[in-house]
Amino acid sequence: MAVRVYRYALGTNLTLYQAVEAFPRLNEYDGCWPVGDMILLRLKNTSAKHRRAQREQAGLEAAEQVKHIKKQQRQARKASAKVCYC
Repeated sequence: MAVRVYRYALGTNLTLYQAVEAFPRLNEYDGCWPVGDMILLRLKNTSAKHRRAQREQAGLEAAEQVKHIKKQQRQARKASAKVCYC
């Protein structure tokens, strides 16, 4: 059975062949586009999930930094309030 495959990444060609073996009807579609679309959708979703996790981690780190700065400011105010100008 010949599979019509167009330009996809090297790793996806193996997946396309496996999909066509499991579901021969996919070969009716030009270039097995449903499989390619599913692969691209999966890559898009996993990439978005990774970026979202990175943003959340950066946000947590920024919140910790703000908390630390505010603590330092409070300590500086307390220290300056204790100075006696007698």
